[in-house]
Amino acid sequence: MRRAAALAFLLAACRAEPPPPLARTPGPDARSVAVESRPEGAEVVVAGATRCRTPCVFRMDPGRYRVVLRLSGYLPWDADLVVPANSDARVEASLVASH
Repeated sequence: MRRAAALAFLLAACRAEPPPPLARTPGPDARSVAVESRPEGAEVVVAGATRCRTPCVFRMDPGRYRVVLRLSGYLPWDADLVVPANSDARVEASLVASH
């Protein structure tokens, strides 16, 4: 009986989705990124890694990234985010309710 339960647990674990990627630790040249959304509380995913819920501020290395905001009851919002080497970045999103 224990063996069957252990096997069932292992099979369920193998079918589970892999955890989302972890955000890298930013380097010494990182800049602040401020993210706001209307309504607030959207999940912020940058380059496939969940960062925070809006409103929030975090640090990222300069570069181009894909940012996605998700909130239950709203369509996902996405855009390219450019974090410049010489200034901070800001993202403002107005989410559209889904039907």
